[in-house]
Order: sequence, then structure tokens, then C-alpha cells
Amino acid sequence: MKPIKSNIYIVVICLFFFISHCQKKEDFDFPIEEYKQEIQKLKKEDYSKYWKKLIDFDQNILMNETNYKVYDSLSMVSLIKSALLYEIKGDSIFYFGNSDNEFFFAHNHIPKANIDFWPLLMKQKEITGDLIMYPSYQLEGLSYSFYDYSLSNQDSIYDNLLSKIKSNSNKKISENLLDTYKEIKRIQNLSIKSQLGTWYRKKFKKRPNEKGKFELLELSDDNYYLRYDETRFKPLEIIKKDNNNFIFKTKYEPFGWNFILRKQGDLSLNNEKGKVLINYQKVLK
Repeated sequence: MKPIKSNIYIVVICLFFFISHCQKKEDFDFPIEEYKQEIQKLKKEDYSKYWKKLIDFDQNILMNETNYKVYDSLSMVSLIKSALLYEIKGDSIFYFGNSDNEFFFAHNHIPKANIDFWPLLMKQKEITGDLIMYPSYQLEGLSYSFYDYSLSNQDSIYDNLLSKIKSNSNKKISENLLDTYKEIKRIQNLSIKSQLGTWYRKKFKKRPNEKGKFELLELSDDNYYLRYDETRFKPLEIIKKDNNNFIFKTKYEPFGWNFILRKQGDLSLNNEKGKVLINYQKVLK
């Protein structure tokens, strides 16, 4: 029998072919039926080994991937497989070792996917009474993916933020994740219609700017997006747009926060009460 790590590399090679193929198609197929069959064959004595394979994939493959498009697709593999394991095998999966769902969640950078996956984390907490570093670790995952903002050392607002997180879909978790995957692939194929500005990233209010930058774009579908790392797009909802202010929020965001772009190019992230969380420095051309 080949070692687990060798098997993982074989799977990843197949995934690279799959991802490359999908990027050339308008209809993005995800091998979800293969995953279902794979999981249906598992017996209870296999659950711990399956979790081990998933966490090895996360730690040894995903975390070493430098291509952001590939990273995001591989991240969706972990989330969807974990969701299917729960949907097919039920609550009992949480009793077979540490499921490591928190790692898959925190290492994912697709905002909507984290909202899709949130009910699974809450089910794990309900069944086992335990999540790693709950709720700071999980809230940090949401704040990073949606707002590129850190909630570190802000314990006093955690309960309020937790009360705002809603998952209103009637679909299964895996179905929501698959819809999200198709949507990010659609967005990646759009062209840039106009650029409204570029700013330095900043995760902490009282610390220096991050090394990276992000942009506000209008794409060829006539919708607006924030773009990070040149390939990661966050769809936006427009709240107000006039000659003085352009107010928008990240689509599906859970906390009621928004961004305000003023006429002179100043951009800020604000909480639900209008308090400024971050003022961003514009990149001058």
C-alpha cells in the first residue's frame, strides 16, 4: 500500500487537470458525484482516516499552494468533502476524532463559502460542545474573508457579532458551496470595465499598512467588485451612489458593515453604527 502522502499528491495532480479544464468552460463541473460515492463507501472505522486525509490535504497541499485561483478551488474541495461527509453519514462523524472543520473554514478566502459552511461548524459545536478557540478563531475567519479586517483582541463585541450571522438557505451545505464555486469561476472569466481606485490593505486600525493592495472595479457584467491578489474578487452590493459618496458592502456580509468611498478618493470600512474601523490609504499613480 502506498503511503497517504503519495496518494494525496496523485489526487492533487488530478485536481490540477480538473481545475484547468473547468477554467476553459462556461459550465463549471465539480466532481461532486464522485465525492458522494467515495464517502458512501466509508464505514465507521474509516471516518478517522478520512479526516486525517482531509487535514493532510489542507496542511501539506493547500497551505503550500501559491497560485490563488488554484488555492481557492482546492479550498472548496475540503469544504465540500467535509459537508458531504456530514450530509451522508450524519452526526456520528463528529465523534471520530477531531474533524478539523475549523481549519478548512479559516483557510478559505471565499466569503460566501464561509457563510455556506457556518451551519456545519454550529452543528459540530452542538454535537460535541467544542470548537477550537471558539468564537475568536471562527469570527476571525469571517472578518478576514469578508472585510480583510482583524477582530483580534476585540472580545467585547464577539457575542453581538455571533448574533448577526444567519444562514437562510433551504439548500444543503454542499449545494450552497457548489453554487458558490460556480459563481467564483464565472466572475474570474469577466473582464474589467473600469477601475475606481486602488488602496493599501490594512487589517488593523493602529498598525501600518499591509504589503498588498486591493482595487474597486466595475466588471463586464456591470457589477462592482473588490479585487485582492489580482485574482480574488468579492462581489458587492451598492447601498448608495451619488456625486459625493459611494457606499457599498461585501455581498452576503454578516455583520451589517459597509465601505464608504468619498469624492476625493478616501475609503473607509465602517461598522453597523457608522463607526470607522479602518481608513485606507489610496495608492497614488
